[in-house]
Amino acid sequence: MMAIEQKENKYMFRKTEKKLYDYYEDIQKREIIKKNIEDLKRTIERKKEQIRNCDITIEADIQSVPITERVQISPTGESAVERGIERGITNLEKELNHFKKQLQKEETDLINIDLKINKMKHVIDILNDDYKYFINLMYGQGLRPEKIADKIHVSRKTAYNTRDKIINEIIRFKML
Repeated sequence: MMAIEQKENKYMFRKTEKKLYDYYEDIQKREIIKKNIEDLKRTIERKKEQIRNCDITIEADIQSVPITERVQISPTGESAVERGIERGITNLEKELNHFKKQLQKEETDLINIDLKINKMKHVIDILNDDYKYFINLMYGQGLRPEKIADKIHVSRKTAYNTRDKIINEIIRFKML
């Protein structure tokens, strides 16, 4: 029975520690997503402007009809230039829709990552300031307990014990 409980404790310890590492990675991901959203919004505005201004390039293979020749009328009544413009605008609209879908996905990702970040932030906020500082050093800055021990002038054993206390406190109160 004791072996099963010990395995479960190790599992919970690793799971909780992974969530702390993920928290700081998510903060970085959040900034990248926000920049992607800004870029997509600018791109969408440019595409809308191109559509409004009919800012398209018509294919070069459309030839003008010499005056001496008789002009053929297409079944739809459109000229080759009109068809070229229509194709160009249709392509711009497809691109615009593609960027709008990407924007929607990025905004959804931002909402999800914000929820995840806020949940962990609430957990960290409950802890005392020394624990918060330790968490930032270890999981935010990626320092090993040995480096943290040197930085805060404690023994390696104290640094490892502090890490264990933090994780066990989070597990004990079922904060995650």
